[in-house]
Amino acid sequence: MLDTYFPGWVANVNGRPTEIYCADYNFRAVTLPAGKSTIRFSYQPNSLRIGMALSLISLLALGGVWFWSRKRLAVGGE
Repeated sequence: MLDTYFPGWVANVNGRPTEIYCADYNFRAVTLPAGKSTIRFSYQPNSLRIGMALSLISLLALGGVWFWSRKRLAVGGE
């Protein structure tokens, strides 16, 4: 099976992390030991983690602004 090489992929062979190589200029490849092996690829790009962190920070900031404005109105502010 051929699949495109792209940053963000992580591979495990028989439950152990392994390096992914670029084969034939465009495809993912891993080295395998002799015999049967189980290969698991998963896509874990850094951009997804960064986006999730920024979304969480934004949500917390909006929650803080909302809480602060509600507290200010309850005390009799502007």
